[in-house]
Amino acid sequence: MGFSSLAFKVLTADTSDNLFIIGHHNLTPGAGPALHLHYVQEEWFYVMKGEVVLLVGEQRLHHRTGESVLERAASRTPSLQLVRLLTCSLP
Repeated sequence: MGFSSLAFKVLTADTSDNLFIIGHHNLTPGAGPALHLHYVQEEWFYVMKGEVVLLVGEQRLHHRTGESVLERAASRTPSLQLVRLLTCSLP
């Protein structure tokens, strides 16, 4: 996956076993998860530093420092620069 670090701030076990995850991602250039989709859950992204590209259907959406987005069925592409993200996933 190539993450330089990933810290989970709130885990499913902390929410009475309901899916709710908050993650703090530090991605090095070229790092990121393999292309994937979340069919059941939504994922919220807040870009703390850098730029992230989300694929939503056929669209490539660029989000930069300070921008926030809630997407269903989105996937991140590998970063081209150092990226810091907060993410939240929920059903």
